[in-house]
Amino acid sequence: MGHRSTFSFAKYLMWKDLVDRIGSLKQNRVVRHLIDDPNKPFRSNSGSIPNPQQIDVRFEPKDIYHPLPADSSQLAAVMAASEGQDFVLVGPPGTGKSQTIANMISQCLAVGKTVLFVAEKTAALDVVYRRLKEHGLGDCCLELHSNKAERRKFLDQLDAAWQNNRRVSKNDWLSISERLKVRRDQLNAYVAAIHRIHPNGWTAYDAMGTCVKGGDRPLPTLQWADTVQHDGEAFKGLSRVVNSLALTYGVIDPSSVLPVVKQTQWSAAWEQTILSQCEKLQSVAATLRSALQTFAAAIGMGAREDCSLAEMDGLNQLAKSLVACAGEDVRILFHKQFAKLPAAKLQLHHAINAYHAARGSMDADYTESLDAIPLEEIDQSWRNAVSSFFPMAQRQMMCAESRGRFF
Repeated sequence: MGHRSTFSFAKYLMWKDLVDRIGSLKQNRVVRHLIDDPNKPFRSNSGSIPNPQQIDVRFEPKDIYHPLPADSSQLAAVMAASEGQDFVLVGPPGTGKSQTIANMISQCLAVGKTVLFVAEKTAALDVVYRRLKEHGLGDCCLELHSNKAERRKFLDQLDAAWQNNRRVSKNDWLSISERLKVRRDQLNAYVAAIHRIHPNGWTAYDAMGTCVKGGDRPLPTLQWADTVQHDGEAFKGLSRVVNSLALTYGVIDPSSVLPVVKQTQWSAAWEQTILSQCEKLQSVAATLRSALQTFAAAIGMGAREDCSLAEMDGLNQLAKSLVACAGEDVRILFHKQFAKLPAAKLQLHHAINAYHAARGSMDADYTESLDAIPLEEIDQSWRNAVSSFFPMAQRQMMCAESRGRFF
């Protein structure tokens, strides 16, 4: 009894084409490997893929034809395809694989190669075709895919390619390529210059990165002659000095303000002078600390072992004022009404001035009658006025001296 089944006519034609042309297909090394040795690793004898760092060294701008933007790694793949090398281009979505494939096709067409581009999905073919068409290479493409392909459309594509076939002068391309080569060499020279390692082991790129990284930190001004160039050993020596200074600076109170050190030459005598001054400073500082503790305790500030320069100036002025008024009776300063003294004194001053002005404007007769008033009555009025401002037990003694002391 026979078996019946349904077969795809399109797949049958594909199978028949492979069977009838197996010898021709096996002339390609990749196809031959897939047919004869599919279980063995594929070994390509087509050379090595260009190093992305050497693209500008190996190829001239006039020999590179890529209408779409590409980085050095993508250009390496483009030139490898142009040289007939075998490789697999791998990359996650959005990394420019379709763009690189379009550049590969453009490069291969420019050097006289024929390209067969196949894909599982029509969308992938359409993306590459659209990119090539946007850059004037649409007539170089012949679309033969899916079951929607028509003979009329196929013939129309051939006719368009034939009608638009024209030879373009190479002079324009060579002129543009030469200008591009000049710009490229200038940029490469700049990159080489900033990455050139100097005798001290640094590059300009490293120095700029260090400056940007520490731009918000205060830096001392280091000056030496422009003719001085540090080698590796000198730089290591300077680094050791900086590390030593960092350790010393770490034990210094960051709130202290050190004077600018202007000494640039070292000598044994200078070192001895510095050590002697440091010992004297240490002795004076110990004496000052003891005096500060005693003074702070005496005025009720509590225990103090150190203070800022601003606090030291204030305590110094206070100590001088206390010494200057030693022996004076200053109990009035602590009276609850003492804060009103300036205003009361000013009011009394205006009253005295008004009294003298009025007295000077009086005529002689009135003046004589006023002078006839006993001095004791005027003095009693004075005491009464002052008493209204200073209700203290000693106000009579103050008033008796106030006319000569305050006015």
